[in-house]
Amino acid sequence: MKDCKRDHLYYIDVLRIASVVAVILAHAHLEYVYYMYWSVLVFTAISGAMMLGRENIDMRRLYTHSICRIVTAFVFWSAVYSLLQNLLLPLLDGNPISVKLIITSLVEGQYHLWYCYMITGLFILAPCFKAVIDKDIHLGLYFCLVAFVFSIIIPSFQNIDILKWTATPTGNIGLEGLRFSFYFVMGYYLVNYDFSASFRKIIYIAGAIFLIPFIAFPNTAFFNVYEAVVAIAIFVAARYLIDLKSVRLKKAVSTLADSVFSVYLIHDIFNIVYGRIFGREHSPAYDIGKFCFTLILSFAAGLLIRKCKRVSSYIS
Repeated sequence: MKDCKRDHLYYIDVLRIASVVAVILAHAHLEYVYYMYWSVLVFTAISGAMMLGRENIDMRRLYTHSICRIVTAFVFWSAVYSLLQNLLLPLLDGNPISVKLIITSLVEGQYHLWYCYMITGLFILAPCFKAVIDKDIHLGLYFCLVAFVFSIIIPSFQNIDILKWTATPTGNIGLEGLRFSFYFVMGYYLVNYDFSASFRKIIYIAGAIFLIPFIAFPNTAFFNVYEAVVAIAIFVAARYLIDLKSVRLKKAVSTLADSVFSVYLIHDIFNIVYGRIFGREHSPAYDIGKFCFTLILSFAAGLLIRKCKRVSSYIS
């Protein structure tokens, strides 16, 4: 295992940027979500790697900084989306306003803000994961194995009609909800574990093999298995194959990566604006235009938000 104290990991920055670009492409038209969902898994693994890779997790800082940042960002952006879609746009269109819908959407958040709820839960559990890893590094791997089997492998088999009856006993065990916990804890090992050259080849080959059904058969019984292997292969490939040499490139990548959470939070505003300007009739040209429009404006807005340090620490 590597020492958790390390230099800046630029491949993590590249993964963050690539993942948020994939998210924006997925939301250009929701039919693309299946192909880009690996990005959320990579985001989760990165969060776990950074959180669990700390020398220790200070409980006070965990709640007053990490969790507080997620909560305040969710509250702010949920309010922005709710007021935009359920107050401002209805007023402009002359439609009735529903106070109940405004309140409900404030709590639920825009569809992509579900990630804030999920990552907050994992941050709350992070000290427990950290204690397990620090006590015995193999216990963390055991957790990953159990989580992978019960939350990814078994549910995939249960999508087959003849095995659907098994959902009741395994569901009562209560381990099916470990899916994102698997990626969160696995992220620690993906960053800190030294993979041999031969093992890396196995990961790359597996990733290439599973990429075929991942692309060809989205939303099928074993899709969660395909995307897990693809996401892990992408992460490992980035770690061992990305080597930035230019100081300017490193600085640019680091700056863009710093704005990624802001980009994630704000990007759907530009999807909404694009739809208002150009309508909602999807076509390849429409989707490409929407992707480019949202990508450019989201990063521009994200960079501006991150420049306002006092504000950005609460909303991004």
